[in-house]
Amino acid sequence: MPTQWRTIAPIVGRTAAQCLERYEHLLDEAQRKAEGLDDEATEAKRLKPGEIDPTPETKPARPDPIDMDDDELEMLSEARARLANTQGKKAKRKARERQLSEARRLASLQKRREMREAGLLVRRFKRLKRNAVDYSAEIPFEKP
Repeated sequence: MPTQWRTIAPIVGRTAAQCLERYEHLLDEAQRKAEGLDDEATEAKRLKPGEIDPTPETKPARPDPIDMDDDELEMLSEARARLANTQGKKAKRKARERQLSEARRLASLQKRREMREAGLLVRRFKRLKRNAVDYSAEIPFEKP
């Protein structure tokens, strides 16, 4: 069950892969103790100098050094900005248009409120043409 490790990992302060690896390590140790084997198997798992780790993603991320050059700081900030930019041009434009339309709607609502408070009646609806029938005021097809 990989989800249990994702649940436990933040509590312990490790990654889920590290928790699983540690669990397997403890199981291996318990099995070795039960069988009575020595520590030769653990030495085989350790990396020798110059050897490359086959699973580097299981190691936790190292924090950035405090004393960094300006170039390195700029490079890191640019990388963060690129990683944070997940929206495309179209999504940004849609969000901007949505925000503008919402601001326009709120401004008109505020304007109508202020006009109503000032005592100026503002007709929101357009006037009908002369020959058109106002169905809300009259009964259609009524014979006198």
